[in-house]
Amino acid sequence: MINALNLALLALFSFALLVPGAAFLVAPKGETVLSSEPTPFPSLKSIVLPSPEGRKSLSSAIFDRSSVKYNAISLRNSLSYSVLGAIESSEVVSGSPGWLFYKPEFERWGCSRRATLDDELARAETILDMIEAAKANVTFVSAPNKASIESSRLAGSAARYAPCYFDFESDFRASLSRYPATVVIDHAQALEALGGDAQRYYYMDTHWTPMGGYAAIAQLRASLPDALSGSIPAIESQEPAMRRTDLGNIMLRFRSQEPSVNLVLEPTASPESGAGVLIVHDSFYGIVAPQLKSAFPSATLSKLNGRAPPDADTLRKFDHIIIESVERQFLARMNLSWTRPDSLTFGWGSPLGDHILDQSQLLAEQCNWDEAVNIIEDKQSHALVRGMEFISSSAVRSTADPRIMFRLPPAQGRLVCLEAEFSHPTKTRTQLYFERDTPGDGRSMFAEPQSVFRLVQPGRSRISWVIPQSALGRMARFDPVQDGDFELNSLRYAYGPDF
Repeated sequence: MINALNLALLALFSFALLVPGAAFLVAPKGETVLSSEPTPFPSLKSIVLPSPEGRKSLSSAIFDRSSVKYNAISLRNSLSYSVLGAIESSEVVSGSPGWLFYKPEFERWGCSRRATLDDELARAETILDMIEAAKANVTFVSAPNKASIESSRLAGSAARYAPCYFDFESDFRASLSRYPATVVIDHAQALEALGGDAQRYYYMDTHWTPMGGYAAIAQLRASLPDALSGSIPAIESQEPAMRRTDLGNIMLRFRSQEPSVNLVLEPTASPESGAGVLIVHDSFYGIVAPQLKSAFPSATLSKLNGRAPPDADTLRKFDHIIIESVERQFLARMNLSWTRPDSLTFGWGSPLGDHILDQSQLLAEQCNWDEAVNIIEDKQSHALVRGMEFISSSAVRSTADPRIMFRLPPAQGRLVCLEAEFSHPTKTRTQLYFERDTPGDGRSMFAEPQSVFRLVQPGRSRISWVIPQSALGRMARFDPVQDGDFELNSLRYAYGPDF
């Protein structure tokens, strides 16, 4: 009797486990990846109740955590890809035969996000402009999306996303090309130089191959000779290996891994190469980290994902800071709000943003402040005060959104610095806007993406900036505080040495 009962329970348990697996295989529109949040186990009470809902939840919870689901997904995806030659899920889309692409990279640069992307690019350009003007010790690095380099492989399902993607990609790439390599490095240049015959990216992975990574490291060294001394060590050997791919093995659960090689570099790099250099990176530099350390033995590598970014004290310790990011996250990481200690953002308000502005203020000390021009009194500046009323020579009563609009001097080829000194009883945000590049489109002359801001503590503050060359001779707007009464002691500009 007991054995019969046990067999019955075992049969019921197996049925609960296998039926969803069989249904999963034949369901026409089921998702093709494992859920990152499996169904929670129901309470014991709900399982024994007459209603079947508790037992259904138990079945789903067991199934979500079982090898049955893993095997069912693997079998279904393998059959679909081998028979149909194409596959598409929420994360993966197939291109030419054998090629898989990460679907979110297309969605983030899709037509529906174009207005947002334009604003994000404008913010990034403002940050890069300030780095260039300040001669700051910060270099951003873009590791291109697989689709940007392997565009000829965007056939089949992936081809649908190409028009919108490349419409923005061309603007993004053109924008980065405006800056010197000390400000931003676009690794698309190094990868494209390898030529179409070289396999630059894995077939079923989002990342570049070891040879693609080696080309990126060589470009990094050539772009920053003052920070990264010596020559790149030659390749000593290529050891055959197999790679577990993120698109194929992890997301789609394919069984077979992709052939790869382990690059071993000759031990010829100077031990001091990379001394004083911090390289903050994501998985693209992560998979070539051994080669990075071989090329730049003294550099400090810091992972971007899964941990808090470097704080202000850490940043001040280094002579040069390199921030590497995959293309699809490059703009987002400069635009996200700095809301918590582990926010993966490098825009204004973050420790890196403040570091860039500190560098700007340091260079601004070279301007001739003994001959500074008072902007509010200067006729050439055409200063216009709004939302604020002077009740004495420095005391200001705010009415709404206090701001001063004025024209920056047209001094191309010379250092131009702006300085503001003011007092506020509480912590506030001070913000400098530059005139937008596309007037006449119905939008305001000034917008958040083309602005620079930082938080200031209560009391008296003195802030100065080196103005980007692209902003000179154009209108600017300065918001000393967010709201409330304050004292404005000075707002002036001064010239520095010729370039």
